[in-house]
Amino acid sequence: MRNIQFFSCTISIYPNLLKPPISSKEVPPIELIEKEILDKRDFRITHRNKSIKVLFRDLEIDDKTLQGGKIAVHKSKFITDDDGKHLEEVQIDDYPNILFLWSQKRQIIYIQTNIKYKIGIDIGAFSKILENIFTKLLRGYYSVNVKIMPLKGRFWEIIKESEKIYNIEFNLISPNIAGRTDKEVRAYLTEQKERYNVTNISETLENKDGNLKINEEDEILNAKVRTTEQTGGIWKIKNNHGTQKSSDRYTKTSVEGASNFFAQSILDKIIFEEENEL
Repeated sequence: MRNIQFFSCTISIYPNLLKPPISSKEVPPIELIEKEILDKRDFRITHRNKSIKVLFRDLEIDDKTLQGGKIAVHKSKFITDDDGKHLEEVQIDDYPNILFLWSQKRQIIYIQTNIKYKIGIDIGAFSKILENIFTKLLRGYYSVNVKIMPLKGRFWEIIKESEKIYNIEFNLISPNIAGRTDKEVRAYLTEQKERYNVTNISETLENKDGNLKINEEDEILNAKVRTTEQTGGIWKIKNNHGTQKSSDRYTKTSVEGASNFFAQSILDKIIFEEENEL
C-alpha cells in the first residue's frame, strides 16, 4: 500500500453569449467534455509555443461515467543503443503520465501532486493545458476555467499572525454552471457577470498605513474567502511580512491505495472527506 496525493481542480464553465448554447438542457457541458474525452482520448495543443500531445489512457468507467485514469504527455528522447559493435543515438517515444480522478457531478478533476516530477509540467501550467483542451471540446459555445483549489483556513491564519495589513485583494470566479459560489456573494457576482459578461471579478481593500480592520465575524468577507477556497479563485494579503497569496499553497488530498489504479474507491473516499469538511 502507498499514499497518493491529489490536487483538487475546479472546472468552471461559462456560456458564450455570442453563440446559442448547444443542447444545454439535454446534455450539460461537463458531460459533453467527458464524452469527447472518452471518444477521442488524444489531443494536440500548443503549450509555451510548442505543440504537445496529451493522451487520456487506462480510463475507468462506471455506469457509463468516467471515474479516472491516466493522463500522459508524449515526449521524444534519445537513448544510446548498443548493437554489439557500435553505440548509436536512437530517438524513441516516451509517455510520462500521472493519475487523475474525474467527478462529473462536482465538476472537479483531481490531479496527482507529483506532476512536475512525473511529466515535467507544474500544476499551474497543466491546469491551463486542461482549460485549452476542454474549451476546444465545447467548440466555442462555452469557455472553461480550470483552477487549483487553495489550502483551506490559511487566509485567517495569516490575518491572525499579521501586525500590519496594508491590503487584501480577491480575484473571484463568477458564478457558473458548477454552482460553488457562496450564497452571500452570489447575487452581487451574478449581477456583475450579467452586466459586463465577466468571468472573474477583482476587489481590493486597502489602507496605506497598514491599519486595515479585518473582522473574522464579517459574513461577506467570510463568504469571499469560502468562495475562493471552493472555486479556485485567488486572494492576496500584503502585511508586515510581505505579500502572501492563496496560490502559494494548494489543497492536497492524501489517499492510501494500492499500486494498481482504483479510481472509484479513491474518488468515493476523497468526496466523503471533502464533504465532511464543509
